[in-house]
Amino acid sequence: MFAASMNRDLKFDEMRRAQQSVRHVLDLRSPETLRTYRDGGKGWTVTEVLCHLRDFESVFLERAQLTAKSEFPDIPFPDPDQLAVDHHYADEEAWPAFEDWHRRRRALLEFLECLPEEAWERAANHPTRGRFTLHQQLMLTAWHDVNHLEQITRILVEKK
Repeated sequence: MFAASMNRDLKFDEMRRAQQSVRHVLDLRSPETLRTYRDGGKGWTVTEVLCHLRDFESVFLERAQLTAKSEFPDIPFPDPDQLAVDHHYADEEAWPAFEDWHRRRRALLEFLECLPEEAWERAANHPTRGRFTLHQQLMLTAWHDVNHLEQITRILVEKK
């Protein structure tokens, strides 16, 4: 029990630190830079990545809530590129997107940190991964942060 709880606490801390790292990167760049350069020259801008992080934070919370409260529910898996179009990522600003992601992250962590030990093995049906426990959802959320932090720094280094 202690080891699993400690591992979760480390993931919660990792998720908080990932946001701090993104904040530090944003502090070093102008708003123009954050919405100009694209991943590989054709992909998302830093601002669009932030919008994606913000929107998927709500997806992660919805998935966790469904999994905790329902018996093996189907969980949502929205198309990230379609969300970018539907939510007009290209028209947004980086800092408001970041602040909203930060707010949504607090809500997710508040929910997850209150779950009882037995809840962590509850599972849902993920459309591409199949059986997907709350513990696995936590791991994926932390990985998602690192994946996009790397993307953000790469965009800013490439400047394409």
